[in-house]
Amino acid sequence: MTVGIIVLFLGMSTFSTASNIELDRTCQDIIKTDTYKVTHFQSGLPPSYQLIGTWGDNNWFITCVTIKFTWNPGEVKQLLVNVDNTNWKSYTSSPTEIEICADGIHNIAWKWIDYDDDEHPQPTFFLKIDKTPPIISLQKKIDSETQITFTANVNDGSGSGISRVEFILDGVSQGEDDEPPYTYVWQGSTRQTLKAIVFDFAGHTASDEADTKPRTRDYSFRGLFFSEHLQNLVNIFIWSQKILLRLL
Repeated sequence: MTVGIIVLFLGMSTFSTASNIELDRTCQDIIKTDTYKVTHFQSGLPPSYQLIGTWGDNNWFITCVTIKFTWNPGEVKQLLVNVDNTNWKSYTSSPTEIEICADGIHNIAWKWIDYDDDEHPQPTFFLKIDKTPPIISLQKKIDSETQITFTANVNDGSGSGISRVEFILDGVSQGEDDEPPYTYVWQGSTRQTLKAIVFDFAGHTASDEADTKPRTRDYSFRGLFFSEHLQNLVNIFIWSQKILLRLL
């Protein structure tokens, strides 16, 4: 996961409907610090905006995102912003900050109005936000005395989606599964611990683990003594002894 702040000075719009942000080749400077910030300047137009938040994997933000619009009040009379095809909202003070926190992909339409009341529509851009780690539950099905099938039940809600599940047996990776059902078949006769780690496309992880606990039969005298049927015979014997003592 990449976490940092990147300031981009662009000479044209570089936002694409296919992904959060596509950087064109006019990028002149990249500065990394503690949070992620994209600064967009469109040549010849007064407004600019910044996207401020923490950057995860695959162009996903993993925190709330603040969109900060800045313009010269002498050139821009009004800013209009529409988030996710809702109502247009008007802003007249620069800078204006809009925070978006819901997980999912958001489309941001915007335009500005000059003092001649002419509208200037701008290219729509998209934000991908996933603040929530996935959920995982490792289930097992005993196939035989020496074989167990483990299945990782995973869910990422409205987030970025499940990327893969890695299985680790006693600290050693057994490989990854990138398609459901996410399963691992264990074979053996000793007690081991299997850990499953789920990754989503934003870089979040979650894990769960389970014991193999192999089911073996106990043929020793102790195993036979405490078997269900023999225990019933013992109970009958004890009951008959109590009856005999009362008769005496």
